[in-house]
Amino acid sequence: MSGPVDELADVTARVGFEAGAELTAIRDLAAGPPVVLVTGPPRDDRAELAAWLTEILPKATVRVGDVAGADTELWDVLVLGSAADRLLPADEQAILSAPARDARTVLVAVTGAHRLGAGPELAAARAELERLRLRPYLTPLGLRWWFLDPAVTDEGLAAAVTERCGAGDVHNGGVRVALRRVGRAAKAHCAPRLEERRRDLDLLDSMRQQLGPAADEARERARIRAMAAEDELREPVERLYEQAIPACERALTWLGSGCITPWEDVVHPLKKSWEAVLDDARQTLGRNAAELHEDLDRTVQAQLRRAGQLGVEVEPLSFTGRPWPDAAVAEPLDRLIGADIEAALSRFARDVGKFAPPDDDRKRVSQMVRRHDVPDPDRLAAGLDRDLRAIVQGRAGDAARAIRSLVETEGSADSAAVADWLESTTEAAAGAVEERHRWHAAYLELLDLLDRL
Repeated sequence: MSGPVDELADVTARVGFEAGAELTAIRDLAAGPPVVLVTGPPRDDRAELAAWLTEILPKATVRVGDVAGADTELWDVLVLGSAADRLLPADEQAILSAPARDARTVLVAVTGAHRLGAGPELAAARAELERLRLRPYLTPLGLRWWFLDPAVTDEGLAAAVTERCGAGDVHNGGVRVALRRVGRAAKAHCAPRLEERRRDLDLLDSMRQQLGPAADEARERARIRAMAAEDELREPVERLYEQAIPACERALTWLGSGCITPWEDVVHPLKKSWEAVLDDARQTLGRNAAELHEDLDRTVQAQLRRAGQLGVEVEPLSFTGRPWPDAAVAEPLDRLIGADIEAALSRFARDVGKFAPPDDDRKRVSQMVRRHDVPDPDRLAAGLDRDLRAIVQGRAGDAARAIRSLVETEGSADSAAVADWLESTTEAAAGAVEERHRWHAAYLELLDLLDRL
């Protein structure tokens, strides 16, 4: 039986269950003489039975123990001395049950029957005990019994005990029972770790399931950010063009008032719109890089939280201090920023100025207004719009396309880096979980061993 003992010692050590003392005792049982455990009520009868067995079994170890806990002790043969006047109470029936005795030999000796009478009276008492207690309970279990009295040596019990103790496989039952007991204790020891492993595997499965969607989301964010970057530059340019009509309306008001207010009030909103175009051109690239990196950082943080739930430390991915190279957009941006809309504003001023009075004569102004001696506002706005577009449109389009291309290129590279990082950290988490629960392979071996015992 050394093979199963050594096998159990190996798997219990690998699952982290300390069973050294128990396994040493099992080895001693397997290598030593047969062990006979005498149990029953703690009366003189039990001691006398043990002394008699010690005498007839010189090569066996005879021990005396209480009924309670007898099923957990190490023994090869159990001799139950059940008192005739209190035959087979519940605790004794429990030790005789199939699960308790398992593969071990159990013999029943009825002691103290002489206290029930003598002669015919004793014979009637024995017959009654057999009819009411012994046969109904022991026969279905396949157990034999003998009546013992202080002056009587039962040759049948002696022969049964001697035969069993002399058998070559005398230790098999006791060793297997003890090994199963240790194995079940090791299995119970693994229960919390099994729950922890199940939780870790569920978290890891969730991490794997989110791997593809998270990587796709990172790529989609880069694509959307590229389109948004182009739109962000085109929108202020369109707002600049839209200022042509309000500028003409202000110009007509300026003429109608006799040109007494500063001309700068007419064109100031146009200039502010142009400044907004330039500010957006300068900031669009950096702003989109920062916003995309903020989006990607949220994906990274979510993965770090999942890894943290697994108790796995992974190297974080950070985009802090990693601006995008702007060499590819420098030239088109410089051209846009260097554009001068003063030429368009000057022409606009000349076109409006043709209708301005030569002096502050309000009568002259009112006559001019009455005979509609004012510029056509639609034609004036169309000319201003055309001049602005001639200066800005080509440059703004080149800059917007260059920015979009750069955001696509750098954003795709950053999203790909996040996708690779997600995959590598998921693999690292899987490796850490596998290493943490390496004991589970030994647990499966333990279950297989228990099936074989």
